[in-house]
Amino acid sequence: TMWQRIKWRLKRGNLDYTKHSPQFIQQNQIYPIDSVKDRPRAHASTIINAGVDSGVQKLYCAWFSGKAEGFLNVAIMFSEITYDISEVNKISDENHQPIDFHYTRPRVIADDPERACGNPVIFLDNNDVLHLWYAAFYAKDDPYGRKDHRKLFYKKSKDHGITWTQPEEFSDRDGLWVRSPLLVLDSGTWLLPINDEVTKVPKYKTKWSSRFVFSHDNGKTWEFSKLYSIKKGMIQPDVIQFEDGSLYCVNRTRTGYIADMRSFDNGRTWTEPKNMELPNPNSCVAITLSETGAIIMIYNPLTIGRGILSAAKSTDKGASWIRLFDLRDEKLREFSYPCVLETKDGLIHCVYTYKRKTISHDIFVL
Repeated sequence: TMWQRIKWRLKRGNLDYTKHSPQFIQQNQIYPIDSVKDRPRAHASTIINAGVDSGVQKLYCAWFSGKAEGFLNVAIMFSEITYDISEVNKISDENHQPIDFHYTRPRVIADDPERACGNPVIFLDNNDVLHLWYAAFYAKDDPYGRKDHRKLFYKKSKDHGITWTQPEEFSDRDGLWVRSPLLVLDSGTWLLPINDEVTKVPKYKTKWSSRFVFSHDNGKTWEFSKLYSIKKGMIQPDVIQFEDGSLYCVNRTRTGYIADMRSFDNGRTWTEPKNMELPNPNSCVAITLSETGAIIMIYNPLTIGRGILSAAKSTDKGASWIRLFDLRDEKLREFSYPCVLETKDGLIHCVYTYKRKTISHDIFVL
């Protein structure tokens, strides 16, 4: 409608926008739309680097898929991505031939006969153990009408995701979600970003908060940080560590803008979260630290809607940002929940929700 078009123009971000086209970009789908039986919807993908073997780069991707978010048949799915890194060396301004990526057929790695699953996080440790965290809760179509707060579950695999342990509750605390990747700090500590949607934060009169869990013994025991929030609430923290050891975190909010904060003591305490100049339509934001030291961010540059997905860059540790280019731009569509990383060959990989129908895997070089 005319009003929707007007709102679309009004709600675009006000960040100075100078297009910086990538040197190379390729946009793939993890699997064709409607190719997974009984699972027409997909959301909340995550991607990790699984290493290089005989010149072949491996990446693992996980997401949830089913009838629709929150329904009983929604499970955690998994696919392995591989490509020959020698193909990357052929990329140049004159040669834009696509790289030959291979995707294994999506398969279920976590399912609950009584609950819907959501928001996976995967992590491959130095012993080649693959860890999985995900939320589960009574579904919208629960046959008994049961309802409960989301619970956080955990599984692990010692054969790169082929077989898994039985799920166990990660914490007896209710209302916890994961979304962004686990970060191994320079000290060796594991930092897992989580969000709490049950515990009240009196200062801001909200139940939406970001927090962190830490393990100093490779996942055997964990300790929780305090809650961090902002007016109207924030969740889904994503964290990077700079060369000087300091941490930088961005958060999804209800304020219309991304909120960021910093830590100078390995995440034990954080600066007061503050709204950035970058807009946020109450949707997930992803960052990664590139080999050049720049921060790469993938985000929706809007205060309403998820129809534009853009890349931005900061070369001063998040003090200022340049919006580079749009990965997607289709009003009234959804391109959301990005996860981004850079491989040692210089490729930046971003996975995200593509219209809730599949997972897009975009690859680019700046």
